[in-house]
Amino acid sequence: MPLVEFDGDNAPHRYKSEVWKLLQRGYNEHLKRGEPFCIRNIVNADRKIVLLPLRYLAEVRAAPQNKLNWKPIHPYPIILQLFARMSSRVMVGQDLCGDEWQKLSLQYMSAILAIPSIVKKQYHPWFYWLAKYTSTDVKNVWKFRKQCADYIHDTLEARHAAFDGDAEAMQADRPNDFIQWLMEEHRARGNRATADQVVQNIFITMVASIHSSASLALSVLYDLLDHPDTLEEIRQEISKTKERFLGQSRVWTRQALGELQVLDSAMRETLRVHPFTEVTVQRLAVVDYTFADGRQIPAGTQVAFTSLQHSLDPDVHPDAHIYDPKRWLKRRDEVNYQGFHFPATSDDWINWGSGSHVCPGRFLADVTLKLIFVQLLSSYEIRYPGEVQKRPADKWDNFSILPDMTVPLLFKELSSTT
Repeated sequence: MPLVEFDGDNAPHRYKSEVWKLLQRGYNEHLKRGEPFCIRNIVNADRKIVLLPLRYLAEVRAAPQNKLNWKPIHPYPIILQLFARMSSRVMVGQDLCGDEWQKLSLQYMSAILAIPSIVKKQYHPWFYWLAKYTSTDVKNVWKFRKQCADYIHDTLEARHAAFDGDAEAMQADRPNDFIQWLMEEHRARGNRATADQVVQNIFITMVASIHSSASLALSVLYDLLDHPDTLEEIRQEISKTKERFLGQSRVWTRQALGELQVLDSAMRETLRVHPFTEVTVQRLAVVDYTFADGRQIPAGTQVAFTSLQHSLDPDVHPDAHIYDPKRWLKRRDEVNYQGFHFPATSDDWINWGSGSHVCPGRFLADVTLKLIFVQLLSSYEIRYPGEVQKRPADKWDNFSILPDMTVPLLFKELSSTT
């Protein structure tokens, strides 16, 4: 944040009689552009005074007056932004994942998710092909995609040049992000990845993962609020794991996250009872196909497997209609089998898909969900508002199953954080 000071003599006595000059300069240079700035605090030199533009007024006005106040918040948009930021760090790396990329990528993803319903509403199926020429919304998708490609272009070209110049040196100081992985995959096949190809692959991954992961996080939160004893046990689990594995460090490793077994079990149970979709392992027969038992399906047939009905079948899971947050922890204890962890798959667990097309992002979802709940449950008390006493009903959109995103929850900062 820019610090506005007096040129030359910045002595404290000038702040008593001339501070208006700093405020005027800061107003013209920063506030009028919608940016905050800070000035020296002559009472407490360790804490600057921050001057905010008016766009923050409503938030400051509504902010709690002390840590004991409960504040109503719609959690989904915040969770969505958290997933977007964490995913962006993996996708484009530390240097590119800032606010500008967030703005561009969220513009693109919002536009692309809205396009199917817009085109269906505005065009007869015979004329869908016209949309890319006549629809402003469709044109915006292409515009946002180009802006994103332009944003990563110089970084990608610099990496190509480094690889062309000294591949061994490049490997020694190799960036570890999705841009690099895609570039290397293309080069291994004799191709040179373009910025447009890279952003296409980035957004295929992000569109498929961010909204589904954020929805699942909200769904887990609802289930934990319905089971306060488990929520408190997870808080204690987080605290004990931090003491044992983190010490003075604030960095949660994969090993430390793996110790959060009650949280892991609760997350998996939420995915069982409230999956992303009613059907999974969706496939399209590109040729006539005959199964081993002789059943035939013609080319063009779509096939799928039910996930919700399978998950709620008491012949598959005892007491299937009961949400048991420790179900999978108990299963692991019974058979000492690691296949009951959150990202695990099996023929009896197809919520992640199956086979070569099983969700590759489930491990990232596992880590990001746990990191979010570590911070959330360590920092805040959370409860339903007075008019809501239990988990609101899910919403259905064709095969998709979504938690109710319209309900605000009450948050209060804990007196001490983990």
